[in-house]
Amino acid sequence: MSNEQSKLLLLGIGGGGGRIVAAARASYTGDMRVLCMDTDALSNREIQQVADVPCILFGAKRLAGNGAGGDLTQGRDAFRDESQLLEPHLEGVRTAVIITCLGAGTGSGAAPEVARVLRGMGIVTLCIATTPFRFEGKSRQEVADRVRSSIGSRVNAFADIHLDDLFAATGEETVEAANRAADKAIARAVTLLWRVVSRTGFMCSDPERLHNLIAHGLRTRFDSVAASGDNRAARLTETLKANRILRQSDGDRARAIFVGILGGNDLCLAEINGIMKTLRDWYPLADCLTEVATVLDPELDGRIELVVFAFESCALADAAAEPPLFDPDNITRQPKPPKSPKAAKSPPVDAEVWEGYNLDEPTFRRHRIRLDP
Repeated sequence: MSNEQSKLLLLGIGGGGGRIVAAARASYTGDMRVLCMDTDALSNREIQQVADVPCILFGAKRLAGNGAGGDLTQGRDAFRDESQLLEPHLEGVRTAVIITCLGAGTGSGAAPEVARVLRGMGIVTLCIATTPFRFEGKSRQEVADRVRSSIGSRVNAFADIHLDDLFAATGEETVEAANRAADKAIARAVTLLWRVVSRTGFMCSDPERLHNLIAHGLRTRFDSVAASGDNRAARLTETLKANRILRQSDGDRARAIFVGILGGNDLCLAEINGIMKTLRDWYPLADCLTEVATVLDPELDGRIELVVFAFESCALADAAAEPPLFDPDNITRQPKPPKSPKAAKSPPVDAEVWEGYNLDEPTFRRHRIRLDP
């Protein structure tokens, strides 16, 4: 694994986060530093069957490897008991991408505590979290909202994905098939991100650029789309326009966007321009920092894959903004301070006279004494 790649960590917390990380690792053929952690020993074993991913089992003394049972307090306390298990896996890490599922259990309980540890070590962190279906009820949504607020205050950038939006494209599939499709959707976006920052292209990116964007990202939206065959760029654009997750991003608040475009040797500049024109309609690109990276892979001939991250805040964008031009006709003049009132003159005082002498007059004058020069 390259030195730069080893500084970027993909971390899955809880069963749901672990499944997504395992799917991303299984589909990525390059170097990827990954780690999963859970209170459920069975879940860890299943993850390792999908991909060669190191897994931490924490809270074994408290929960005996049986999981948190949907209790976020148990998940939180289990990690607090054994937080030292995580630290050896963070050596050299500069940027971490956390993936978890909120609502109850290990992910909701441990994710804020993990974020606190990462922050304490100076690791820049992006958290990607799913939130419950609406049909799961108000209580689970309220839990997710509280946990989301707690995580958001401890990470640099936070992206939440509502499961209703994520599953909107699964149609009438079975629950099991829909779950796999949703996990793969997030895993695909993460995999594309890793490919963009680790491979050279016509326009390059790297883990350090991603680090800088995440460091000032705050609220974030992201997703990926793909198209192949004839008119692929036009069909990808139409898919992009219908994307419910990205369209929820408040365009006028986006301060930076990261766009990764992957294609074969047949990728054309006109196709890149068409994709960017669609994004320009969503985000005021003149007012926000835009990072565009391309990866050319012969295996993608006839296909285009796209990943987009929109960051609500970015200090880099503020620093890059041009200073305002001087306009002499539009000067805000400060009002003059009020004049201090003049002190009133004191009334004249009568001279002090004694035996015909004015005592206010100097002695040498009263006695007509001449002073030699």
